[in-house]
Amino acid sequence: MSDQSPLSRRIKVKTLPKGKSLFEIEANAEERASLAKLYNLEKLNSLTAEVYIKPVSGVADYVVMGEFKAKITQKSVISLNSLTQTIDGELRRLYKDGDQPYEGDEILIDINEDDPPDSIDKGAID
Repeated sequence: MSDQSPLSRRIKVKTLPKGKSLFEIEANAEERASLAKLYNLEKLNSLTAEVYIKPVSGVADYVVMGEFKAKITQKSVISLNSLTQTIDGELRRLYKDGDQPYEGDEILIDINEDDPPDSIDKGAID
């Protein structure tokens, strides 16, 4: 299985303005079908997101944050009937320019803190 997500939008960080940038994302039919298959859904009816990217200082160079909304259809494990529901949520991810090697054999995870930043890949956030 490939590490590439069925839903991908590469944003070149050098082209971003100085402040916060808004991106509106809507999954197309092929992306929705691939995601539905990946997550064992009967159908991913819709998937949209409003995502902000802004430069920050400190542990990361950029923060990506926003909200998503999806309408899914899946089978009930009890009745086997098809059920449609709306799911919405928030996302937040940090990115740092350059590789971020981890030191040592262990990574400490605090559920109340952000995950370590992802690396910016070839000048782009994905």
